[in-house]
Amino acid sequence: MRPKLLLIGLLALPLRMHAQQATRLVPLQIPEGEILRCIRPDGAQPVRANGVQSREFRIGSPEAERTPEGLERGRKITVAADSLGRPLLLIEEVSRGWDGGVVIVRMFGHDSTASMRQDVTVDSVALARAIAAEDWTGVSSAVLSPPPRLLTAAEREQADRLAAWLWARRCGRPDA
Repeated sequence: MRPKLLLIGLLALPLRMHAQQATRLVPLQIPEGEILRCIRPDGAQPVRANGVQSREFRIGSPEAERTPEGLERGRKITVAADSLGRPLLLIEEVSRGWDGGVVIVRMFGHDSTASMRQDVTVDSVALARAIAAEDWTGVSSAVLSPPPRLLTAAEREQADRLAAWLWARRCGRPDA
């Protein structure tokens, strides 16, 4: 158990210093002027049988997606739309390495209770103390994850604009 905690401790210090230099990732922000990569997860099929299409978007350069130590960092957004291009679902995952992250799920339609946001943060001071004390419970409690909350009306509007903006730039569209 001691070697694992020491390994975590050795990785935590340089990651924390590196994370302070990273660009702040803003959820639901339209990524104008940033590198936008589109992936078609549904393979070669342009439209699934039920008319739903989906695309995964990565924001930023591939080199910035991981910290030097291998932790995930960056924005990944999945958008699903019907055969007319109307958004049905937006899922945004913002990973900030040792600084935590955010997951946003926007279900389009009349029921706004299906649209949620989950924030996760890491208390680096508590994490360092727990590692030094070889306290696994302390390591777990250093990851702060309050209950998910409903998106505000403003966040739902931002998600709607982001989904429309991304869908207009999707890979494999007929006019591309």
